[in-house]
Amino acid sequence: MDWSCQCDFADVDHDGDDDLMHSSYGQAFSGAVMSRMFLNNGGFFSEYNPSAQISGNPNIAPGSGAGFLEGQHQTNTTDTTGLFHDIANVSLDVDFADFDGDFDNDIQASSRDTQQRIFQSRWYENGESYGNEVATTRLYRDVTGSWLLGPGGLAQLPGANYDNDFHDMDNDSDVDGYFLGYIGTQDRWAVNDGSGHFQSFQTVPNSANDDNETDWHDFDHDGDVDPFISAFSGADRFYKNQYVETSSINLTEVQLGQGLGVQTLGSDMGDMDNDGDIDIICAEDSGQNEVLLRNNINVPDPIAPRIDQIQQLAPGNPSSTPRRIISRVWDNINFEYMKQATGTLNFTVNGNPHSAHAKYTGGNLWRSVIPGYFYGNISYSLTVSDRVGNAGTSAVKAVVIPLQGFTTFGTDLPGCHGAHVLGVGTAPTVNNPEFSMTCTGGPASSMSLCLVTDSQGRASTSLVSESRSGPM
Repeated sequence: MDWSCQCDFADVDHDGDDDLMHSSYGQAFSGAVMSRMFLNNGGFFSEYNPSAQISGNPNIAPGSGAGFLEGQHQTNTTDTTGLFHDIANVSLDVDFADFDGDFDNDIQASSRDTQQRIFQSRWYENGESYGNEVATTRLYRDVTGSWLLGPGGLAQLPGANYDNDFHDMDNDSDVDGYFLGYIGTQDRWAVNDGSGHFQSFQTVPNSANDDNETDWHDFDHDGDVDPFISAFSGADRFYKNQYVETSSINLTEVQLGQGLGVQTLGSDMGDMDNDGDIDIICAEDSGQNEVLLRNNINVPDPIAPRIDQIQQLAPGNPSSTPRRIISRVWDNINFEYMKQATGTLNFTVNGNPHSAHAKYTGGNLWRSVIPGYFYGNISYSLTVSDRVGNAGTSAVKAVVIPLQGFTTFGTDLPGCHGAHVLGVGTAPTVNNPEFSMTCTGGPASSMSLCLVTDSQGRASTSLVSESRSGPM
C-alpha cells in the first residue's frame, strides 16, 4: 500500500537500535496513504500502530486512528493538541532531529503537493514511554500548526515544499532548517527559536527551480555549514553561509563549473580522495555520467564536533537497568555523516575512571549508558571524534547515587586488629560483573563467613561464601 520516496532511521524508543520512519506520497501523488513507523526489535522490524487500523488504499478515511500519531486523521489539520493529525500528507522526504531540545528525535515530513508536517516526539512527555498506546497518548503528536510560524512560514504554503534538511545554521545550538521549494516556489530557510518553532523565514536567491535534494557541509572550513542543492532541472548550486564572517545568516551563491550536474537526482558527501576534506558525488538522470565535485582545499577538516548539551542524570537507587544519557552533538557536515564519528563516555565512580561506547542515534543525538549498579559520586562527559580525529568534549555532569539493598546485621567486638568491617564495591544487582565484597579488620590468613539474602532474609536460596580476609 506504500509509495515511498525516502525514509530515515533514528532510535525513537531509546533502546539503542535504529528504528525506521517510512514516508509515503500516495499513488501517482494523488492518494493519501499514511506514512508508517517500524520499531527495531533486535534486527526485526515491527510496525508501531497501536490501533491496528489499516490505512485505506489509495485514501485513508477521515477520523481513522491508524498509525503512530495521537488523535484521528484529518487532512490539513492545524490542531496541535493531539486530537487530530494529518498522517497522509503526500510526503516525499522525512528527517529526524531534536527540534525542541528535549533529547528525543522529532520528525519533519515534506510534501510536494500538500502541507508539510512536523511531528513531535512525546517520549519524555509520556514519562519516558510510548504512552498508553491508544489514540489519546502515542509516541508522536502532529504540531505543524504551531511549529512552522512567521511571515512566509511553510504552514501557510501548502503544496510548495519538496525536500528539507536541518542543521545549526547560526551556531546557537538549535536545529534550523532549509526548505526546498517545488517548481516556481523559492527555497526558504528559517531559524529555530530554541523550542522547536521555526520563524523568520527568508527566501533564497535563484532558487525557484526544479530541485531534488539539500545537503549540508562546511566546504570552506570556516566553522559554519553551507547548503548544496541537487538540481533536477538546471545547474546544481552551492550557497556559502556567511554567519561566521558577519554574525548573520546570509546565503551567497557560489558558481560551479558549466555543464556540471544539469539533471541531478541526488547527491552525497564524503572524502573521496582521503585528503581530509569533503567531496560531493552527484547521481545524474537520463543516462548521463555521474559527477564528482572534488574539494580542492586539500586541507583536513580542522573543526571539532561540538557537544553543547548532555543530559543530567537524576538521582536514584542502584539498579540492574543501565542509566541512559542522551547528548546533542553538532559537526560541520550532514547529521547522518556523524555515523563516521566515534563517541566515548568517560566517567568516574568515587574517583575511579571508567569508559563506555557512545552511539549515534539519528538526527543530532548520541546515546550512551552508565551501568546502573554503580553507586556513590559519579561524574561523566562525552567525547566525539570525527573522521580525521578532531575531538570535542562536553561539559562534565555529576550525580550522587546512594547505596541501597545492602545491610550489615549484628555487631562485632574489636579484636587485636580492630572491628571487622564488611563493604561492597558496587550495589548487589542482577548480572553485575563488578560486584565484590570485602571484609577488613581480621588477622592475616583468617577465614570469614558471609550470608547474602534478600532484604527480609526470606530468599528461597542464599549465598554462603568463605574466604580469607580481603575480597570475597
